[in-house]
Amino acid sequence: MPLSDPVAVHARYIVYGVPGDASLGEVVEVMADRGVRRLRVYMGSGYAYVTVGGIVYTIDSIRSPERLSRLRATLLPLEYPPVVDGSVTVREAARVMAGRGTSFIEVTAGGETGVFTVSDLLRSIEPGELDEPVVAVMSPGYPSVEPSSRLLDAVHQMRLHGVDSVLVMHEDEIAGIIDSRTLLEALSLRGFGVLEEPVYREAERVRCILGASQSLGEAAAMMASTGSSVCVVTVRGYIVGVVDEAIVLEAVAGSARKLPRLLARAPPV
Repeated sequence: MPLSDPVAVHARYIVYGVPGDASLGEVVEVMADRGVRRLRVYMGSGYAYVTVGGIVYTIDSIRSPERLSRLRATLLPLEYPPVVDGSVTVREAARVMAGRGTSFIEVTAGGETGVFTVSDLLRSIEPGELDEPVVAVMSPGYPSVEPSSRLLDAVHQMRLHGVDSVLVMHEDEIAGIIDSRTLLEALSLRGFGVLEEPVYREAERVRCILGASQSLGEAAAMMASTGSSVCVVTVRGYIVGVVDEAIVLEAVAGSARKLPRLLARAPPV
């Protein structure tokens, strides 16, 4: 069973990095080009990680370009993730992530270092391993914006609610979704000025829609196959809630408490 597999089996041994004095524009470009939500930041003899959450955090300073000129810990929170041995199981790794409130950990095996993320966890779950119906564990509400709202408004909603994406709603109908990957691509192609543009220009269709009776394992499989960080739960065509990566992690870890909605929130440096 994958949840009993050694975590090294599912970790990805690809770690991208940037120097500590890189500009935010360079950070965004590398993240978008590599399709990753976190990068190593090399600082002298040590390193930390910058996450999408950090990138979003700095966007509030968009009207002060001089404050965005350099990558600094005071503006861009850095995360020092837990490190586990590659022989621990996937479920044990999930418990470490849940206990620290982080969306990823480092895995060491055979002298190599890899990264194991919530996305890797989703891909490792087999059908039937999480049989609880999504309606029993879903979040009944989720942040949303109107199609005419600015991308900056979507970013504010992500920060306010501690999530990695927001729904785009028009007259109680789903018009699409904006997530951190879409934001990174837009920022890398057109610069920070894109944040003043309406969200409908960047919104993508919701690719993960579930019935309330479907299992959490089915939700995890659909999220993994579609690359979605959130699934919408519907009953007779009406949205009743959402299931996101945090909920799946909680279930795998057996956590009785609700994790912070922003899993990648970094501790103070």
